[in-house]
Amino acid sequence: MAAVELGVYPFSNDSSTLMSDAGGIEEKVQTSYGIVKVSIYGNRKKQPILTFHDLGMDADNNFQNFFQFGTVAEFADKFCVYNINAPGQAMDDKPFPENYVFPTMDSMPSIIQSVVNHFGFQSFIGFGIGAGANALLRYTLANQEKVDALILINCSATSAGWIEWGYQKMNLKYLRSQKMTAFTIDYLMWHHFGKRIDESNPDIIRQYRII
Repeated sequence: MAAVELGVYPFSNDSSTLMSDAGGIEEKVQTSYGIVKVSIYGNRKKQPILTFHDLGMDADNNFQNFFQFGTVAEFADKFCVYNINAPGQAMDDKPFPENYVFPTMDSMPSIIQSVVNHFGFQSFIGFGIGAGANALLRYTLANQEKVDALILINCSATSAGWIEWGYQKMNLKYLRSQKMTAFTIDYLMWHHFGKRIDESNPDIIRQYRII
C-alpha cells in the first residue's frame, strides 16, 4: 500500500476560489482556554463545515490549498466553512503569558464545543488534519448527534512511537526558550511531508517553512 502524504499538486490559477472571493470574516469565540479566532467563508445559512488544523499551522494556511480547488459556486451555494484556530495559533495572536496552560488533546473537544455553542450549530461536517483530525474525532465520540460526517486526514488514533516521543521531548525543551529552532522546523516538515519531502511541490515546501 502506498504511503499517503502531501503530494505534488500545482497551485490553481482559478481566481474564483472559496477563500479568496467568499468574503471571509473573522469572529472571536470565548472558550475555557481563552479566545480563539474562527475564520468564516460563505453564507451562514448554509450547512456548516467546521475545520481544525494541524500542528505548526493556522487554520487558513492549512486549508487554503484544499479549498483553492473548489470554486465559490461549488462550495458557497451549499456550505459555509468555519476554520477554527487553536489558542494562540492565528498569525496575529500574541504570545501566551508564562503561566498559561495549553489545552491537552483530551481538552481540545471543549474548544470545539464552545465554537458549536457560539454559532448555534444543530449539526456540522467536520474536516480535520493531523492533530485537528484527532480533536474532531474525540469530539464526535462524545457528541455523535452533532456531527453529520467527518473528513479526517492523518488522524492517528494510537500513541506516538518512541522516536516521535523523543522528538517531542526535544522540541518542548527548545520551545521553552520561546524561540523556533531549526530542529523544531525540521520536525514539523517531517510531520507534514514525511520522508518524501523532496518529491513535494517546492512552492508548498517554501510556504510551510515561512509559516
